[in-house]
Amino acid sequence: MPLCHRSSGVQLLVAMAWFHLTRGRETRAHVACVVVMLATWWLVAMPVEAGNLQVENPLVLQPPSNQKNLHFGFSLSHYTSNNQRWLLVGAPKSNASEPDVKHSGGLYKCLLSESNEAGVCEEMLINFANQNSPPWAKSNNTDQGLGFSLASDGEAIVVCAPQWYAERKKFNERNYLPVGMCFAAKSPTYEFKGFSPPFDGQNVRSMSYLNTGSCQFGISAAHLKAQNTFALGAPGCWTWRGDTWEVGLAPDSDKHDLRHLGKQILQDGNMNTKWENSYYLGYSVASFKFAGKNGIVSSIPRITDESDLTEGEALGPSIVVLTQNSDNNTLKVSLRISPSKVNVDDIRFAFFGYSLATLDMNGDGLEDLVVGAPFYNSSKDFYDQGAIFIYMQIGSEYDPYKMEEEDNAPQRKGSESFSRFGSCLAAIGDLDGDGYEDLAVGAPFMTVGSDEDAGTGVVYIYMGSEEGLGKDDTRQMIKAAPKQFGFGSSIAQQLPSIEGQGYDLAIGAYGSDTVLVFKSKEVVDVIWSMTFIGKIDFSKDECICEQFLRLCPCIDLEVCLMYHKKNVKYEDNIKLGFNITLSTVNDELFFSNEKTELQEKFEVEEDENKCKILSVLAKPGIEEIRSFTIMGHVNFSKEEKRVIIDRHSVIRKSEDLPITIHCNASDISGCQSDVIFQYDILDNYVLMSSQSMKIHFKVKNQGETAYDSKLNIRSNDVFKINNVENDEVACEENIKKEIECKLGRLDNNAKVYFNLSLIPTQEFLSSLDTHAPFFNMTAEVTTLSALSNPDTAIKQIKAPIDVQGSLQLIKQPSQPGFVYFNSSSYYKSAKEAKSEEEIGPDIKHTYKILNANKFSIYEADLTVHWPHTIDGKYFLYLMENLSVSEMNHTCHYPSGLVDPFNLKDDTQKQGSQTHEEKTSALIGIGDKSPEYKEITCSFGEIPAGEEVTVSLKSRLVFRTLKELELGTSVKNASSFVDLQITKMPLNHDPPPPSSSTINTKISYQNENPDAVVPVWLYIVSTLGGLLLLGIIVVILWKCGFFKRNRAQTPDNVAKNEEEHLTEEGKMEQVMEQEEEQEDIKTPVSPMLKETESAAADFEFHRA
Repeated sequence: MPLCHRSSGVQLLVAMAWFHLTRGRETRAHVACVVVMLATWWLVAMPVEAGNLQVENPLVLQPPSNQKNLHFGFSLSHYTSNNQRWLLVGAPKSNASEPDVKHSGGLYKCLLSESNEAGVCEEMLINFANQNSPPWAKSNNTDQGLGFSLASDGEAIVVCAPQWYAERKKFNERNYLPVGMCFAAKSPTYEFKGFSPPFDGQNVRSMSYLNTGSCQFGISAAHLKAQNTFALGAPGCWTWRGDTWEVGLAPDSDKHDLRHLGKQILQDGNMNTKWENSYYLGYSVASFKFAGKNGIVSSIPRITDESDLTEGEALGPSIVVLTQNSDNNTLKVSLRISPSKVNVDDIRFAFFGYSLATLDMNGDGLEDLVVGAPFYNSSKDFYDQGAIFIYMQIGSEYDPYKMEEEDNAPQRKGSESFSRFGSCLAAIGDLDGDGYEDLAVGAPFMTVGSDEDAGTGVVYIYMGSEEGLGKDDTRQMIKAAPKQFGFGSSIAQQLPSIEGQGYDLAIGAYGSDTVLVFKSKEVVDVIWSMTFIGKIDFSKDECICEQFLRLCPCIDLEVCLMYHKKNVKYEDNIKLGFNITLSTVNDELFFSNEKTELQEKFEVEEDENKCKILSVLAKPGIEEIRSFTIMGHVNFSKEEKRVIIDRHSVIRKSEDLPITIHCNASDISGCQSDVIFQYDILDNYVLMSSQSMKIHFKVKNQGETAYDSKLNIRSNDVFKINNVENDEVACEENIKKEIECKLGRLDNNAKVYFNLSLIPTQEFLSSLDTHAPFFNMTAEVTTLSALSNPDTAIKQIKAPIDVQGSLQLIKQPSQPGFVYFNSSSYYKSAKEAKSEEEIGPDIKHTYKILNANKFSIYEADLTVHWPHTIDGKYFLYLMENLSVSEMNHTCHYPSGLVDPFNLKDDTQKQGSQTHEEKTSALIGIGDKSPEYKEITCSFGEIPAGEEVTVSLKSRLVFRTLKELELGTSVKNASSFVDLQITKMPLNHDPPPPSSSTINTKISYQNENPDAVVPVWLYIVSTLGGLLLLGIIVVILWKCGFFKRNRAQTPDNVAKNEEEHLTEEGKMEQVMEQEEEQEDIKTPVSPMLKETESAAADFEFHRA
């Protein structure tokens, strides 16, 4: 059987370094460094997560006490002795019992039994006697790596030491020949004897790396099932081209049946190459049966040169199928298998063939091949993520056999950088008993956890099936526990169960000197069913419904369950507990617990069929007959550690409720209903308004009962439901964007009337330019029953769309509003004038067109009637083309209308000008009426809310008024326009045209202008006068104009003088007053003299 014995690129470096031992001290120093590196990689794994494996309490196997750093668990196999099953464990760094040998490696056996709960293992003694070496050359068992590879056929055992080497002296130099040595033993004595076909002890002098002197024989080992022989790889032979040996064991090691490929590799299989070494053939080996012939698969993991990548020309990387050559008792290459070049960015370093496994994963009787490439990178973002490649064997006796690579290979890859997924592959047998072999894949360096609890290592379990190996989404996994590293470096192939039935799983963690054995669970196939007894009649209330306090419809449901073991591991017939959980998809159904979910427990022994009758109830008054479903799910009633439900078992089921129907048919589809319906459009939809379209429907059934009746409305337009005027009818939009109105059950002569209000969605508004002026809809009544007259149940509805809208024509005040004509003023005619100012005042007429609708107006025409002349003489002389705001338009002008004498240097004459003589005379002044010419403009789409401004700039020709001696008869210079919408949305009929006129009043000499002074002018004048008056008053007040001169009296004089005194003066005055207290005098004032004179005229007497 093939063996998983490599866990990282570190071992690869060690193995390859030993190939170069004869190349000098520098290489040997490198090897020593690598060995130190190898000792630092520790793996101690405990599992988490798995499918049908008992991961809680694995059997932990360890070497005898006080032995550490043995690399115990580096390789695994198993055998049977005295009816006891033993696990074989290689420990390539073990110390042998012989004191003269250091780190020779060792082989241990561990009893696989319930009695070995302590996980005790014992070392198997191996004789390291000299292997036929001459006296001047000796073999060396120190650091030979015994246990690096290991294989067994269940009885015989082969364990190898690929680093075993011979020492010789040649030309006074000591040479080391890492030839490799294997040891074999058979029942019952299990006395191990060494053998090494590449080593010729009598011809040591001629051995070197150019022949078999550095073979590292036994670096890989596998048992060949059909031949009952062993395949052993030797990748260092023939200048590291490599070789593969097939060994049939004999009691005497000198008589083993030996055959190998030899040095003739380049002549076989059309494998031409530029180089002749360093292929490493035999790096991994496995048993394989191809095209009915027993053989060996041996890997070539390297490619010789980048130029050899052409498919069919490069020697590697590839897998070769070796079969026996009966002519000369050697091996020959029968087939070469190479990966597609597109699979890896750099195929040289993927190490395709690092590990191998063969198994019949799809049960077709042909062995398939799994190839590990742990250094595969799927992109530049990953490093050493790893992958496995699947090759299916196809063919028959009529078709040639071939190995076909899986599509889009590799489909199974590592999820993290440096996890090296695919480092170990193991065919682990049929774990779940489904008849298909399963595969275990190790990723020993994948990080699990973080920080102090971090660990490494994951083992993935892929189940076989009829379609082949399961994908990543169905795989099971066992992870390393916290602070444990490298779980999955080795995995035992097809390890028989401890109980004797089925298979278990043994996983090595050589860095922690630990092997974990996981028991597989018994797989049971659960057979169960749900069956309704009879049919439910919604018109009959037969069971008590406590939640409704009345009777309601009901039906009985029979549920049965049994189980059967698929991989019997235990002889006892245990009783297992299962829960069947039932649930209703529809709220109208419920169980006896008054809930929509019910859990029922079953306890049964193997092959015992147990059934229960349960009640399913329905709400009263259900009229609609549709699909009512009961869902069921089965599982264990409690956690079962040693049993698992087969993954192929159906654990979920559904059962439709059988319903009694009332018609002359066996089922609903046979009822002959005759449904007709009519409709009336009550309200049309008004474009861009909140008014919805309202349709009145009348549905009637003139035949047998129509079950689950619905009115469906289909249209290219998408509608929203605004309202439904009938509480018994429910309308909604279904997944097909149709309006679906549920009418329920329609018995004979049943009628349903309802109003449905619909409004289109925004999608409709984006197609107004191409949409028809109506909605096309198909209304159809459907039912689960048969329609005897299907034509009466379908109608085509054409619902008109109203478009209500127009354009607003807004005139602006004339600029100026009036002009003053003085007959004595001199103005020139248009022909005589040199500039526009010489003919008369400037007049501007402006019109605005506003689209106040919520939709666009697609086309419109504007006709301007312009008073061009009176009696052939220019009246309003148009100076330039119409000024139109930014809008798509085209205008047509009559000939000679726009500034014919070029009085304006920058006359605007852009656009289309069609010179047509269109004139019209309107009622004017006496016999001399203004002659109008028409300007027509066509506008394109005017978006909603947009405004178009149209301006006409002209000059009033005063010379015409004077020459025609019109007096004061011409009161106005007027233009008028007509606006007509020519295209509405949905091609709706346009509204009537609209018109508007702008007048410019003319005032004459000796005539009060017929113009009213605006009120605001009076108000402003009054306020201005008041403001001026206030300013004058303030100025006069400031100048003292309003101060009065009063008569000077002693009191006033004193007061005035006091007001003008300073503080110092006041103090002096107070002091003077105090001094003159005794002699008071009359104050002197300017009026004293006049007063004294006046006293002479009067005489006063005291009464």
